Amino acid sequence: MKPLLKNSLATAVTAALSTCSLSAITFSGALQAAQNSAEQQQTLIVAASKSQATVADFAGTVSIVTAQDIQLSGAGNILEAIETLPGISASRTGSGRSGISIRGMETNHTLILVDGRRVSDTDTNVPFSDYQFNWVPMAQIERIEVIRGPVSNLYGSAALGGVINIITKKSSGVWSSDVSVRQGWMTSGEGGDETVLTVAAAGPLTERVDLSLSLEKRDQDAYRELFKDGDSSASVQGKEILNGTVNLTAELSDTDQLGLSLIAGEEDRFAFPKTPDYQIDRLQSALDYTTQVGEFALTGRLYRSETDNRLPNSRGGYRNRDLTEDVVNLDISGELNEHHHLTAGIEYSREEYVQQSNPAADGDFADEFRSSSLFLQDRTELSDDLSVTWGARYDDHQRFGSQVSPKLYLNWVVNDNWQLKTGYGEGFKAPAVREASSEYRFSYSYPNGPGTMLNNVFLGNSNLKPETNRTLELGALYNNGALSGGFTLFNNDVDNLISTDLVSSSTSGNITTRTSEYRNVANARIRGVEGELAYVFSDSLDARLNLTLTDHEDEATGNWLTNRARLESSLVLTHSMAVWDLKSQLSWNYTGKQYEDAANTDETPAVHTIDLSLRKAFSPQWAAQLGVYNLFDQLAAEDDDNGSSSESGRLVALTLHGSF
Repeated sequence: MKPLLKNSLATAVTAALSTCSLSAITFSGALQAAQNSAEQQQTLIVAASKSQATVADFAGTVSIVTAQDIQLSGAGNILEAIETLPGISASRTGSGRSGISIRGMETNHTLILVDGRRVSDTDTNVPFSDYQFNWVPMAQIERIEVIRGPVSNLYGSAALGGVINIITKKSSGVWSSDVSVRQGWMTSGEGGDETVLTVAAAGPLTERVDLSLSLEKRDQDAYRELFKDGDSSASVQGKEILNGTVNLTAELSDTDQLGLSLIAGEEDRFAFPKTPDYQIDRLQSALDYTTQVGEFALTGRLYRSETDNRLPNSRGGYRNRDLTEDVVNLDISGELNEHHHLTAGIEYSREEYVQQSNPAADGDFADEFRSSSLFLQDRTELSDDLSVTWGARYDDHQRFGSQVSPKLYLNWVVNDNWQLKTGYGEGFKAPAVREASSEYRFSYSYPNGPGTMLNNVFLGNSNLKPETNRTLELGALYNNGALSGGFTLFNNDVDNLISTDLVSSSTSGNITTRTSEYRNVANARIRGVEGELAYVFSDSLDARLNLTLTDHEDEATGNWLTNRARLESSLVLTHSMAVWDLKSQLSWNYTGKQYEDAANTDETPAVHTIDLSLRKAFSPQWAAQLGVYNLFDQLAAEDDDNGSSSESGRLVALTLHGSF
């Protein structure tokens, strides 16, 4: 396994419980140092919530991962940084890749933002992709806000399962810089070594103009380990990544601010040992303007996100899948009076998908979707201890018509130790451009036996309907000195879930062709409990635990939904030795069994891993970190009779870090 986040926010748990019977209960706990609990409860989550809400006030379930958490965990992408939060899972997407699943929802139901701006939805538009994880160098991340549950009332389509908002580092008023070098060695299987170099700097150019920038170069060899005479395998694609960010902020007046930002990256993917696969180019350019109108903050944004994906073939040709999204939005937030905090906004977006091959192929096509929307949300303080948040978003989609996404949440501070949250929210996701076009055709082939090939063909469907989700939550938070925690019960009812149905299968010679079409599944239910628990044993030792159990099924068949475990857990111990400036962390992570097929015949076994990291500060400027990830080299593929898993073996990594 890759290094995973070892720290999670234990005090922010909202919950959900269905009015229908709850057949499975999930308890998840995340231990958190009590001295940090109150501070994090008051952390503003402006970008993800589009309002001046703290973690404690936010109408929903939210967790925060800090730069220090990411650093100690050794996470190499955002999936690794948040994977041990309650309700967060790494779900297999295919071709040695994994996506982010929130509360058992599809991986493309997670909306990813950078500083409140959407990045290209490649998880939906590019088959088997995980290309959203490396937009920003990890060293440039200030924190990650994770909202679990539908946030379509604020962000519309694509926020069906939740939102992940990456907040980047900004200038603190004086020039500072960071440099880190990491070298990792895989001790099992074949390949998997990695080298990472990151450089970041930020500071003022003038009294009113600040600049921050970063650059990351990451090289990771493809990894493979075979079991059962090659019938089962663990694998991870190789990556060569170059990412950079530039942020320029100008204070035009005491109330007006202008921001320019640019995110650019290129990434080469390759299969084991080094067979070229995808070439990925990313670019996001943005212009932000913020001002104050009376008691309200007004923010306007204009930005474009582009992802160009090129798949070369052995004959010197290629197939391009290019995705471009243009967004214009205007948000306003402020105090209507002492009892009402109002948030509202309007948005227009255009999403274009182009599939083009050289030489030209039958599946080449281009299409675009346009949508406009407006939303309104009010947090009403009924008393000092009781508040209600209500609102809705109206979306008008060029292809799929109008959709209203309401939300109603209640927040009650019972006493100094207990807080209760409960609410109902709806979300929707419009089909991707490629899914909803009958002109779309995608195929790929691979060997499936001695001298035989399997050719998979996927067809778009112009009759698709949007996916919708209705969520009901009920939860509680507890904090009493050294002990803190909470639990969340939730129920998701998903209608018109987009899946692929096999429509034909034929064999000619040594080639079998299986043709599938995108279709709607009538109803799927996902329900469970996620809880958090934290205990501080002393000033130098704390523990964090989470345990998540979900019940998910296709209501038509009663089978489990694919690529989802029903039981996941992690336990993290963090120890500090101030006299030696040494910090250590031990993490145990467990993922239960899951099925790769809708018939529930192809099972991926359960697996548990242990990660260990040691960080030593030699001076205020210099530090070194040693990490051993997947300490006992545990792989699900080893116990799988016939299947592949997106996982890697034991990795030993050494990092040197300097701050100036």
